[in-house]
Amino acid sequence: MDLKRLISEAVADALEAEHQAASRPEGKRESQADVLVKLALRECELFHDPQQETYAAFAVNGHREVWPTRSRAFKNWLAQRFFEEHGRAPNADAINQARTTLEGFALFKGPERGLRVRVAWHDNAIWYDLADRRWRAVRITPDGWEVVDRPPILFRRYQNTAAQVEPEPGGDLRELLKLTNIRSEDDRILLLVYLVAALVPEIPRPIFHPFGEKGAGKTTLMRMVRMLIDPAVEPLLILRGDDRELAIQLNQNYAPFFDNVSGLSGALSDMLCRAATGAGFTTRALYTDDEVCVFSIKRLVGLNGIHLLTGGTDLQDRFLTIELERINREERRQEQEILAEFERLRPKLFGAMLDALARAMRIKPRLQFTELPRMADWSLWAAAAGEALGIGAERVMAAYWRNIGQVNERLLESHPVAAAVMALLEQTPEWVGTTAELLKRLEEIAEQEKINTRAQTWPKSAAALSRRLKEIASNLADAGVELVRGRAGDKKNAKLLSLRRVAQKASEVSEESEASSEAGSSSVAIRTQFYGGLNCVRKPSDGEPSSEAGSDAFDASDAIFPTLKEEDDDLDDIPF
Repeated sequence: MDLKRLISEAVADALEAEHQAASRPEGKRESQADVLVKLALRECELFHDPQQETYAAFAVNGHREVWPTRSRAFKNWLAQRFFEEHGRAPNADAINQARTTLEGFALFKGPERGLRVRVAWHDNAIWYDLADRRWRAVRITPDGWEVVDRPPILFRRYQNTAAQVEPEPGGDLRELLKLTNIRSEDDRILLLVYLVAALVPEIPRPIFHPFGEKGAGKTTLMRMVRMLIDPAVEPLLILRGDDRELAIQLNQNYAPFFDNVSGLSGALSDMLCRAATGAGFTTRALYTDDEVCVFSIKRLVGLNGIHLLTGGTDLQDRFLTIELERINREERRQEQEILAEFERLRPKLFGAMLDALARAMRIKPRLQFTELPRMADWSLWAAAAGEALGIGAERVMAAYWRNIGQVNERLLESHPVAAAVMALLEQTPEWVGTTAELLKRLEEIAEQEKINTRAQTWPKSAAALSRRLKEIASNLADAGVELVRGRAGDKKNAKLLSLRRVAQKASEVSEESEASSEAGSSSVAIRTQFYGGLNCVRKPSDGEPSSEAGSDAFDASDAIFPTLKEEDDDLDDIPF
């Protein structure tokens, strides 16, 4: 460095210090608070987020850290830097005064910047925060992935955030299935693609819901899935009846997984739906003031509990269910033993997720379906993940359609009015009459079918029945039941209802569609509300030919994206 420039800068600093000393009243020293403020302004980037929370970004041991100005970490950094500069510790009042001043700078002088939790898009790449002490992140592109020491993304970390393991390449995600007892091949497929698609930022996602009998290992599965996606100090959260606490949990966890959920109010169900789809919600900042916090977030919500597949609400319509079988006594293992094996595999499993995601980023733009289910963005990423894993896009989409149908059927069976309507249409393909007449007929059906008419959801009047039918109209439509309202021509002001079955149930088409897939059909001819649109078109890209052969079209890139090894005998007992 130029010696003259160093001398010039030193002289300028000395003159500035002399000027500041002269401008102060005689004998008055600069306060510790003022020194701390100037130190932070010199070494920190101060800014605020859209919710008006203020932050400081500063260098620590060669990497950059980001903390709220009110956090203990920023307080400790200020105290440390003051001691390094002046050889003595600042007093508590000085630190508090400095932080209040710096908060004002960040809010009124600093730029507004969005912080991300765990994952983010930047420059056509997906970034994953490892949340380790070195503040590193993984950069994933269609060409592969790499660990970056100084990522350009500002990630936000909370008290429950834990570090992810160092990913290792060359793993096989199917190894995870050995630690589970998932009942069906469909659900095993959906679990694998769910893990890969979970790393894609800013898309609406289904709500992860493992279910099964007591002793099926639901909690263990939830814990392992959470640790692969979003490690946490406490992986499984408790869902209490307080909307403000739920808002904090949703905001501070990328994958808020709730265990042992026994019941949900309408307000909490709505918040969970909005968090899964990114619709946004508000809650009070404190009980003692009128300020509100506005959250606009997309989260990977997971729920495990009893009686969750009942009620027919918007929440259940978003479920991705994974059914587990009860573990036999002779096959039962201690959870600690399973989790120890999982931790041994986790670096390779996480690396396999990154491998598949990188390949899926290359594949997804080339996939196009004639029809998509709900959660269309997620379903396309899941299909691309299926191709990347060697499962096949059509097979993944077929499994997802069937999963949607099975969830809907369980909801219909659990709702007394829906169950009575379905029983009615088993006896007659079409029914027409007034709402009052329908209530009377459904009461007769309920008595025949032993349906509980004392349930809270059973209507006691024609008006109540009309409301119940509105609640379950979409579920009935998905099951192929058409509900039409219209006024009678010769009954003055009387409203007629028409109920008729117009399509097959998902359970009736699943075997037929599976047979079509196994026969090598490029599309499934069945078109129902549950199941259709499996005609997948792969569009050529970058001069490469399209292919209907799953991952075979990408053999040229095997060095970058390792495919599943056919010679791996240990995995032969796992389907697909």
